[in-house]
Amino acid sequence: MGDPYIKCGSCSAVYTIDPQMLGERGRRVQCSVCDHSWFQASERVFRLGNGFSMKDFPEEKLAAIKANIEQGLTAGGAPKGNGRKGEMTMFVGNLPFSFGEKDLSDLFADHGEVVSAVIIKDNMDRSKGYGFVEMLNKAQGQAAMDTLHNYQINGRPITVRDGSTSRDGNRR
Repeated sequence: MGDPYIKCGSCSAVYTIDPQMLGERGRRVQCSVCDHSWFQASERVFRLGNGFSMKDFPEEKLAAIKANIEQGLTAGGAPKGNGRKGEMTMFVGNLPFSFGEKDLSDLFADHGEVVSAVIIKDNMDRSKGYGFVEMLNKAQGQAAMDTLHNYQINGRPITVRDGSTSRDGNRR
């Protein structure tokens, strides 16, 4: 197996790490790029595959993350919740894999105030093709859901549904 590493869930910066520094149970760590901190469990350390190596964090990505944070946005460029709680959360599926959090936020912003927009990513920082949007106002969220469900993006009809219930109708 390759070198052990951990990854920031906010900006996706990765760090090689000596797993022993986490101890048996893990410990709190902090990203030097975006200042996000999290509890890193020792059993959740990633390992580079054979033949792979670490590369320096691209300067342009580092500058973009720092600019987003200075503007009060998430590392990915979407609005932060700022402690506010939206009245409606929506699941958004079948998104193009190139679609970012800012793109998702901008799409819904035409219908009202977006509290947060998150694209779900795999452990290689690739979009899984779905995400969640939280809107401040329920009526605006419902209007966005009605308008954007089956909306075409790059030839793909997106799915927009209430994100507070699972597919089988059970409340989350």
